[in-house]
Amino acid sequence: MSRIERFHPGTMVSDWCSGSIAANGGWAAANPETGAGYYCGGSTGSGVNYVNRLAFFRETTSALSNSLSGGAYGVGATTGTNGTAGYISLGQELAPHYVRGTVNKLIFSTESVVGMAYGLSSTKSGCAGFQNDGTAFYFSFGHSADGDKWTQPSETRSTISNMDYYNYYNLGGVSDSGSHAYSLAGYAGGVGGQDDCTKFTFSNDSRSALASVLSENAYWAEGAANHAGGKGYIAGGTAGAWLDRVVFSSDTFSSVGNDFGSGSGDLGLTTDNNVALYRMGGQSGSSDAVGKMPYSTETCAALTPTLVDGVGKGSCVENHGDTTGL
Repeated sequence: MSRIERFHPGTMVSDWCSGSIAANGGWAAANPETGAGYYCGGSTGSGVNYVNRLAFFRETTSALSNSLSGGAYGVGATTGTNGTAGYISLGQELAPHYVRGTVNKLIFSTESVVGMAYGLSSTKSGCAGFQNDGTAFYFSFGHSADGDKWTQPSETRSTISNMDYYNYYNLGGVSDSGSHAYSLAGYAGGVGGQDDCTKFTFSNDSRSALASVLSENAYWAEGAANHAGGKGYIAGGTAGAWLDRVVFSSDTFSSVGNDFGSGSGDLGLTTDNNVALYRMGGQSGSSDAVGKMPYSTETCAALTPTLVDGVGKGSCVENHGDTTGL
């Protein structure tokens, strides 16, 4: 048995002898890529316009040749419609390069990044992005309590008053597509990071308070969902190394019990639905690390590939191969 056959023990010997695998493009053709996560924007000490790509099946990293329209950190991002596009709300940058309120669209089929005809209705940074797949996506502004809803596929924008309960800013977001989402923690001025969340229900665009549910006080936290498993995961931000889960059906938050380790503050989180959660970058812009937590075990480990561009304080969108639960 050849070395490559050992990696694919489910392949029949007759297939190899007949040459059918080679005739169809070999292992790569028989095992096509299942989707990708994109870590957008962030900071390396100042705002950057990078887009780092993680191919889920092969777990390889690359940088898109197309970048964001501005360099910003405190980015908010969400997938709008799986298989179609993700949307990035650029965050903040030092004067004179303010880009707050600008929204970019990452088109999955071409991996091109384009500017939207109009951005947020208010020039805010540190927004939480929510995904109600194929129906609408949202950016919750936090500090002003308001937010924007973008109907899919028309990309028609409307403003929602009183979207966030606590009025914090520098938020994160995680979504149970088809049901509700959470804006995560946030910054409350002189008292720093918080452990509260706002629950936002898609059916009637309403909010409710979930007080003191996170295991850490943080802002710029990130969230990602295993839609197939009915859970969301929260990590990063200013609290450093920690990892919580939320069970969507009961709004129950708890610590996972392990995390992505040293340097995982200010990370990005992306999800290969029904497979694994991935950590991208972190540590205030100095980390190029990539980590993985399979949903079957909830055990975190570092991966060998690293990001082309080490960055923190960005946010992720993903294009799933498995659409269970979306």
